[in-house]
Amino acid sequence: MRNGQHWMNKQMISHSKEPQLNDLRRAYSLRILVTVLVLVFMLLIVMVDMAAVYTVDFLVDRKDLLKQMILFEIPVFILAPFLTSTLVNKVALPLRGLSCYIKQLSGGDIQSPVPVFVTPNHEVNELDQCVIHAVEYVKTRFGDLKVEAETDPLTGLVNRRTLDRIIEHWGSNHSAFSLIMLDIDYFKRINDTYGHGVGDEVLRYLSTIMLGLSRTGDYCCRYGGEEFVILLPWTSMDKAISVAERLRIKMSETVSPVGEIITISLGVATWETSDQDVSDILLRADQALYAAKQTGRNRVVAG
Repeated sequence: MRNGQHWMNKQMISHSKEPQLNDLRRAYSLRILVTVLVLVFMLLIVMVDMAAVYTVDFLVDRKDLLKQMILFEIPVFILAPFLTSTLVNKVALPLRGLSCYIKQLSGGDIQSPVPVFVTPNHEVNELDQCVIHAVEYVKTRFGDLKVEAETDPLTGLVNRRTLDRIIEHWGSNHSAFSLIMLDIDYFKRINDTYGHGVGDEVLRYLSTIMLGLSRTGDYCCRYGGEEFVILLPWTSMDKAISVAERLRIKMSETVSPVGEIITISLGVATWETSDQDVSDILLRADQALYAAKQTGRNRVVAG
């Protein structure tokens, strides 16, 4: 994933198999219940017919009547459970599958594929297609909202909230990384001279240069105002300083949207095993940036 533009929080959602087994048991219980009810109903019909045979007029041949009744009702008696089970499979079980999937969605699992059913029942098929379209819409909106929540709307870079989460994740996994904090020199003068609209153009201009020089796996972040941060995974202090110096030289050699050179000051820090939380490495980088400002600007200082 490049430059933190599509950073995602990779947390696996675990689901117990027990609820799925319970749903399967309920589905088979439904099939058995309906089949038993049909058998009971057919048995009642046979009992009524048998009673009718023995109450008919004596002039009627009871044996022939009983034979005809058996020849007609026994096939129906045999086929009825099969037809009932087929009906349950074609209608009730797909509905049960959709119900189980909706439960997964309500539990936060939106990555599971929607079950697809093809049944003779038009309403069930239409309901399945409606669920598919609805879930696709939800996934799209969820993705859009996730991007909005994790990126800065002006520059498109990772925002501060996401930056803190990445640092905490790397720190908890004891991953080695470095951090560059940078600031545009005399940015207030740019806003006062050219207006805030041009100031926004300068921020976007710097963001584009940062993305162009960053490596695969780096995260570029707008930290606030004219301050930016670059996260460099598995990067030593020396390499981080080299990256910061390349960015500083690029800015000092490129004409900005205001028609003149704009410089930046940069502070570099590396995650240490003694760091307790995000604030530790950010504090060292901020102190290094302050030192760069105090010693003349347009320079890189290691913290």
